[in-house]
Amino acid sequence: MLKLALTRDRDFVSVTVTSSFAVLVVAIGAYALFGTSAAWEVTATVIGLMLLSGLSLGFSQLCYSQALEHGPVSVVVPLYALSPMLTVIFGIVVLRETLTMVQVTGVVLAIVSTFLLSMEDPADEKGNS
Repeated sequence: MLKLALTRDRDFVSVTVTSSFAVLVVAIGAYALFGTSAAWEVTATVIGLMLLSGLSLGFSQLCYSQALEHGPVSVVVPLYALSPMLTVIFGIVVLRETLTMVQVTGVVLAIVSTFLLSMEDPADEKGNS
């Protein structure tokens, strides 16, 4: 649906506001469900981080839509699927987390599989089917 909306109206502000609103709605819903027993309090910092999350979500959706518009789906989608690797890198670099050997193996397999999925078939380049 986002791709369809962006083909009609490429307004960054509307996508960003929608994404920010979605993040806030989820946060308010969680607060309503868990009340004060939640592990976090709604402060200005938390709201700011939620808005930042919505902004980054809106920006990533715009980039994804542009990539789908200009590149083949068979290449764009596997590359987009690597986005959790940024979380892994963030965890290692910023949070000083360590990975187990199973997790390292999963990261390597994800990168290798994405590379293989995005490769062109040499037979297709020559015009052979």
